[in-house]
Amino acid sequence: NPVQYKITKLLSSKYKNIFVVGDMNQSIYGFRQADYRNILNFENDFKDAFIVKLEQNYRSTNVILEAANDVIKNNKEKKDLKLWSERESDALITYMRAYDETHEIKLVADEILNLKTKYESYDSFAILYRTNAQSRIVEEVLASMAIPYKVYGGFSYLNRKEIKDLLAYLHLINNTSDNISLRRAISAPKRGIGEVSLSNIEVESIINGKSMFEMLSNKKELEFKELIISYQQYLETHTLTELVEHIIETSGMKKEYELDNTLESDIRLDNLMEFKSITMSFERQSGSENLSDFLNQISLATDKDDTTDNAVSVMTIHSAKGLEFDVVFLIGMEEGIFPHSNSMLESDGLDEERRLCYVGITRAKDLLYLTNAKRRMIYGEDNYNPPSRFISEIDEKLIKTNQLATTIEIKPKDSYYNNTDTEYRLGDIVEHKTFGHGVVVKIKDDKLIDIAFRDSVKTMAKNHKDLKKV
Repeated sequence: NPVQYKITKLLSSKYKNIFVVGDMNQSIYGFRQADYRNILNFENDFKDAFIVKLEQNYRSTNVILEAANDVIKNNKEKKDLKLWSERESDALITYMRAYDETHEIKLVADEILNLKTKYESYDSFAILYRTNAQSRIVEEVLASMAIPYKVYGGFSYLNRKEIKDLLAYLHLINNTSDNISLRRAISAPKRGIGEVSLSNIEVESIINGKSMFEMLSNKKELEFKELIISYQQYLETHTLTELVEHIIETSGMKKEYELDNTLESDIRLDNLMEFKSITMSFERQSGSENLSDFLNQISLATDKDDTTDNAVSVMTIHSAKGLEFDVVFLIGMEEGIFPHSNSMLESDGLDEERRLCYVGITRAKDLLYLTNAKRRMIYGEDNYNPPSRFISEIDEKLIKTNQLATTIEIKPKDSYYNNTDTEYRLGDIVEHKTFGHGVVVKIKDDKLIDIAFRDSVKTMAKNHKDLKKV
């Protein structure tokens, strides 16, 4: 290897400190590697250091490497390094701008299915994102399109600890006889009710033929029992999304993660807040505020087979360091998401985001896709973010735009609801697009009503477009 030979010769020369800089997937045994952040410090610390640049990349095409070079050159502190490859290709980087986050992943999924005939294995594809919470919609769409996937370096969104804790609260609110959910919820966060106490409560419930919830009796146990009852009462006059936000705020989970004040706890809190996007989507699509129906839908989403090895890799860009894939999709390329809004608060935050973008781009071997959306639901609220600055930093000659994605009209959130409220009275006959005919049995407030359909009583939003008086 010419580089190894050059370094070996230098070892016998006057240079005592040698640093290898370049593509971090290349390694030379016995020598320290440096990246853009460290090399300037190394040169200051070791005045006699000799820098050997490993600029040849053996993984990506020249188009992909030129894009990476274009982005990183905008950093304030950098070491001039221009990666190149002998892998020539006519394939440009594809930019797709969708009308919302669901459409964005559907575009990605369609591309995967189209390219599957060429690459044969789903292992060839990776979907990379900036934050863990973004995996939620990726998993949802891929599952709906029967595309196998694996979340690399972590759990699927619905299988993460904090989401299971939140679901335990919702299951217990829906059914206080659910002893499994009670055991989980009463310990999230810890309330001084240990396993011994829970085991004793369980024994008493079996002896008395009652649920564990009914057997809660001492001060700490009763405080939790009253909390669950208050949530049931809260749901009577509030939406599912409002209930989720109320649980996060008052259960102690949010306070626990804020006090922990670590990167992991911040991620867990982000995931909890993103759950509001799930309930909001459910409400918009169905008009239902029925907790039981929502939990049934969630249960179907968790019945996922994780045993297949032939699957699309889904992960954060941080987790992708050191990996490579034939085709890479960098999603959520929007200001505030990537670069992340927090990066604007730190002096070198934007430079760090740019380095992360450089990593994401150079994970691709053959094809690279950059995607974003005109409107994105985050934490249950609609956001309109401009495209990421990193896209505009890439020479336009390296990018082709999927025009189909940019010409579709955005569906306004108001299209799920009628502009004028319909007055309902007890006994009114109604028709729902999905649930069929029903009878109004309760007027909860100016927004919500209970309707008895053939199979069950459901809480509905009065002005949802799928509901009308007969």
